[in-house]
Amino acid sequence: MLDLLIRNGRIIDGTGAPWFRGDVGVVSGRIAALSPHLTCPSRRTLEAKRCLVTPGFIDTHSHGDYGIISFPTAENLVRQGITTSVLGNCGVSLAPFSDAAADLILSQFPFLREEERQRKMLPWQSFGEYLDHVEAANPAVNIAAFVGHGALRALVMGHEARVACPEEARQMQGLLRICLEQGAFGMSTGLIYPPGVYSTTDELIALADTLADHRRLYATHVRSETDMLIDALNEALEIAKRSGVSVHISHHKAAGQRNWGTVAQSLACMEAARSAGIDVTCDVYPYTAGSTTLSALLPPWAGEGGAEGIRSSLSDPSLRSRIAQALDASHSDWENLFNAVGPEGIVLSSCPNHPTFEGQSLTELSTHLGKNVYDTMFDLIAESPEGTLVVLFEMSEEDVTRVVCHRLSTICCDGNICPASEGRLHPRTFGSFIRALVGTRSGYYPIAMEEMIRKMTSFPAQRMGLLDRGILREGLAADILVFSEEEISEGCDFDTPNRYAGGMSHVLINGTPVIEEGKMTGARPGMVFRASS
Repeated sequence: MLDLLIRNGRIIDGTGAPWFRGDVGVVSGRIAALSPHLTCPSRRTLEAKRCLVTPGFIDTHSHGDYGIISFPTAENLVRQGITTSVLGNCGVSLAPFSDAAADLILSQFPFLREEERQRKMLPWQSFGEYLDHVEAANPAVNIAAFVGHGALRALVMGHEARVACPEEARQMQGLLRICLEQGAFGMSTGLIYPPGVYSTTDELIALADTLADHRRLYATHVRSETDMLIDALNEALEIAKRSGVSVHISHHKAAGQRNWGTVAQSLACMEAARSAGIDVTCDVYPYTAGSTTLSALLPPWAGEGGAEGIRSSLSDPSLRSRIAQALDASHSDWENLFNAVGPEGIVLSSCPNHPTFEGQSLTELSTHLGKNVYDTMFDLIAESPEGTLVVLFEMSEEDVTRVVCHRLSTICCDGNICPASEGRLHPRTFGSFIRALVGTRSGYYPIAMEEMIRKMTSFPAQRMGLLDRGILREGLAADILVFSEEEISEGCDFDTPNRYAGGMSHVLINGTPVIEEGKMTGARPGMVFRASS
C-alpha cells in the first residue's frame, strides 16, 4: 500500500537523462516504486499527466542562517521548488559564537533582525548547538550548513587586520575540526569581507588541510570578482592543489563592464584544473546584478574592528577623504566594487532607516540630497554599517548565460529565507530557480530541461554529499516536485523584487506535501542534516 501514487507524469529523474512517462510511489517519506506503470494500491493518487515530476531543488548558496529560525515555513524557497537549503556561505555563519566576539560576528551578518543585533547575544555557542536550534524551529525545508571562516577568525583574532600567527592558525583549525565533527558540511570564505579579507593563502591552506582530512567541501567567495578575478580563482585552485580539498567557487561571475568576457577564461581555468586532478566546481544565480551590504564597498582597512571600527573611520574627515580617494582609484589591490560598477549601477535595495531611498542609485540619491556620492554613501554606512543593502548591476547577460549553461555550475539563490514583506531585496531571493527554468523553457538558456534540472538536483546533492537526495530512484528520500512547465512564472523583478514565484503545483519534502494544488499546507517536515565522517 502506497501513501501516495503520482501517476503518468513526465519524469525528469535528476541524472540528466531524457524524460520518460511514468509513475512514482511514495511510502514513509521515501520513494518506494518508480516505473512506467504502477498498479499497487495507494491511499492517495495524484494525476500528473500534464506535469513534470522532478526531484526537489537544492540551493547550494543561501544566507538564511537566522531566517530559517525566524521564518521556518521558508515560503520564498518552497515556492521555487527548493527542498534543501545550504547555509553558512561567504565566510559568514552564526556559529561558533561567543559573547566576547558577539559584535564582530553579528557585524558580518546583514540579515539578522535588529533586535537580535542589539541584544549582542544568541542562545547557542557551538556549531552543534546552532543546528539544534534550527532543528527546534521545525523548518519546512531541509537544512545543511557550512561554518564560516569569518566566525572562526573572529573567535580567535577578532577583526584585526593582520596575518594569523602559527598558534592562532592552530586554534582556528581546532575550532574548525570541532564544527566538522558536529555536522558542518565544510567551510566557506568571503575573501572580500572583513575579517576574511585579512587572511593569507597559507592560513587558508592550513584550514583546507583540516577540511581535506574530513573530506568536506571548501566553498569560497574568492578575493576578487572584478579586475583580479583570474588571480583570485588561481588562489582558490592553489589552496585545493596544496591541500587536496574539493573547492566550490561561490556565485561565479565577472563584475564590472571592463571585465565582461573574463568568465570564458575562468571557466577554462576550472576545466584545466579538473584535468590536472583538482576537484573544482561553482554555482551561479541567473541575474546580471549582485547584492551585498553597502559597507562591503569600503576598502578593507576601513572595515577593521567591525561596525564600530567603520563608524570610527567615517567620523574622521581626513579618513573620509582617504577612503574616497581609494574608491576613486581605477586600479586597486583589493576588490573595489564601487569603481568597477560605478555609483550609477549601485542601487539601494534595503535601507531600514530611510525606506524612501530604496530603489534609487547612489547617483540619483546624491542628486536628490544635494551631496556628492561619497558623502551620501558614507552617511548611510555610518548610520547602519550592517543593515543597508545594495543591488549592483555589474554582469553581462552573455557572461551569466555562459556560466549558467556550463557543466561545472549549479544554480543558487544567494539570498535570505524571509517573507515577501521583508524589506526590498534582490529578486534572486524569490525567483532564482524559476527564472532558470523559464529561461530554459524559452530557449534563452540553450541547454535541455533535463540538464538544467540536473544542475538543481543530483549535481548539488553529489557536491554536498547528500546522496539520498537529488535523484528520483527507489529507496531515496521523497523530495519531489510536480509542476507544469508552461505555468511556472518568476513573479518578481528588480522593480518588484519581493514576490513569490508561481506555478509549483505540488512540493513534497520527505514525503509530506508542503504545497498542494499550488497552496502552502503549513506542514514543516524538513530535516537538519549533519555531515558525518
